[in-house]
Amino acid sequence: MDGGLEKVILLLLSAWCFAALTLKIGTVGMLGGIDSVDVFARGDFRLFILLFVLSALCCLIVCNVTERRGKTERTAVLLRLLCIGFGGYCAVTLPVCADLYFWLVLCGLWAVLSVYALRRRGDQPFLPSRRKARVFIAVTVLTFIAVVGGTGALRYLTFRAPNFDFGIFAQMFEGMKRTGLPVTTCERDRLLSHFAVHLSPVLYLLLPIYWLFPSPVTLQLSQAVILASAVAPMTLLCRRYGFGPERTALFAVIVLFHPAVTSGTNYDFHENCFLLPLLLWLFYWFERGKPLPVILFSLAVLAVKEDAAVYIAFFALFVLLDRKKYAAGAGLLALALVWFLSSLKILTVCGEGVMTNRYDNYIAAGGGLWEAVQNALRSPAYVLTQLLAENSGGHEGKLLFCLQMLVPLGFLPLTAKRPSRLLLLLPAVLVNLMTLYVYQYDIGFQYSFGSAAFLLYAALLNGADLPPGTARTAVVCAAVFCGLFTLQNTLPRAADYARYYAAYRTELAVTEAYLASLPREASVACSTWLVAHLASHETLYETYYHDPAREKTDVVIFDASVGEEEISPYTAAGYVPRFTVTAGDTVLLRVYALPDDCSAE
Repeated sequence: MDGGLEKVILLLLSAWCFAALTLKIGTVGMLGGIDSVDVFARGDFRLFILLFVLSALCCLIVCNVTERRGKTERTAVLLRLLCIGFGGYCAVTLPVCADLYFWLVLCGLWAVLSVYALRRRGDQPFLPSRRKARVFIAVTVLTFIAVVGGTGALRYLTFRAPNFDFGIFAQMFEGMKRTGLPVTTCERDRLLSHFAVHLSPVLYLLLPIYWLFPSPVTLQLSQAVILASAVAPMTLLCRRYGFGPERTALFAVIVLFHPAVTSGTNYDFHENCFLLPLLLWLFYWFERGKPLPVILFSLAVLAVKEDAAVYIAFFALFVLLDRKKYAAGAGLLALALVWFLSSLKILTVCGEGVMTNRYDNYIAAGGGLWEAVQNALRSPAYVLTQLLAENSGGHEGKLLFCLQMLVPLGFLPLTAKRPSRLLLLLPAVLVNLMTLYVYQYDIGFQYSFGSAAFLLYAALLNGADLPPGTARTAVVCAAVFCGLFTLQNTLPRAADYARYYAAYRTELAVTEAYLASLPREASVACSTWLVAHLASHETLYETYYHDPAREKTDVVIFDASVGEEEISPYTAAGYVPRFTVTAGDTVLLRVYALPDDCSAE
């Protein structure tokens, strides 16, 4: 392209972006929608022309000042201005547009812009020193903890964290603090160890922290810190493969702001959050050739959950077939199989059984997990149909899940030079795509943390094999894509919770004060949004699942959103309205008790 024409085009595009950005902020506002033409049709088009001209003049002034100082030539300045203008426009439109295909389109535009800009700039890194990279990584980690941890804390404080699963973990940690045992009553409507449902001894790692700071907020913040710790093994892996400060810092952005990581916390704390850092540590110590840490971190991964053996088994296959380390691979595979079979036996004999229902599409009536394995091996064609099928009958959810997992990685996991590296894709196939259980292929739930660790590892390995220029472009694009997703998905949720907390602070405080006033020895049944706030009660049930005819409680509490269909079983069992908790004219809670019970007072 002719140099003069290139500068004109860059100037016009930059002016367009800044004019559209200014118009969006000035007429619609930072949080105004973009889905109605009426919002923009009311404006005078001459205003847009004026903003366009003024933006072009400002860009020219910046270019002239920069050139006179002899710092940067005009094309490079215009490229930076275009990136700033386009980035700013993305920043004010993505938070108000929940359409993920809009995000994908912007990712494509950013990819084109990034490729062009990086080729014009050459190999000049924006983080040339390790010290600057370390500062950048530290700021990234703190930002992640503030956004993700703060969002989780606000979910709890605004009564938006339900019993399943956060109320269960809140009561379980209270039980662990009190007795050392992970007991709950709200998980299966009776006194029960959580380990009878899922074998997760890794949760004891958090017990000392919870003992010092006994609050459900501690769990939300701890999850953010646990996920943020994944930066440490990823950074060491990057150095192991000779990545410079810039690419190392960008991989820190990718590992923290990948959709599976930021969105996986949408539904509060879950033990699966341990999978991401523990698996990356396992990969690092394997790359270092250190058998003892490999064994220790393999055991730590297995301690997350009974099905975590799947991840160790797939990594063992990778070690066997890609790295040709037969003794190490066979040992890891044996360890995974022993743990998996032992945990299934424990859950079957001593617990609530194995949750095979999530793979019911492979099990005939009366069958079990082993039958599912046999059926999958008998008919690969049937497996393929299930990879494409969904409970809704369409194909959009699984396709969108794949795009959300791969686009933010620049499709690097698919660029393997050796076919054996594609084994790193299999955890996502088995855990997320083979099932019809809709939550496992919904990136907003916690079932993608383990798969994401494997995909991140694959992206790093494949990126190390690419030519430096291509690898740099792919990593820059991936980091930008992750940032765009955070703008669209995570920050709007955080802002929504913060606005709600500020607007209803009085009502929230009144509700919290009443719940805190209840005697700790009182048995309580309450609606789902209240369970986590009453977790210190030893006997606690969720009203939706509890049978009041089977077991009475001292008090029953409904929040204002509960309908008559949930209240009627309690009135039929003899409970009567005792009083309401209000803030002004607003009813916050409805409190019921048996006629002769005064526990609610």
